Amino acid sequence: MSAAKAQQTRSFAGAAGKAYKEKTFYEAWCSDAGAYPVMSVIGFAVVFSFGTGFAIMFTHPDARFSKGSRSQIFRGELRHIKADE
Repeated sequence: MSAAKAQQTRSFAGAAGKAYKEKTFYEAWCSDAGAYPVMSVIGFAVVFSFGTGFAIMFTHPDARFSKGSRSQIFRGELRHIKADE
């Protein structure tokens, strides 16, 4: 009986003798219905992050793009104060 067990080969859950084939994006993500909520949450987070970043970048007074405004240390009511005082 022990000789018979020694002769057996162990098979795994995958198909025997087939080489591993890497899945495409569609096979890995789009064929599973449970992946759609994950993709929608990630998509929303990316759009929200870029939207918030650009909104702050263009509306916040500390974000300056022109070279003239970058050279000013103080803005608004404090701009008449010299930096070395």
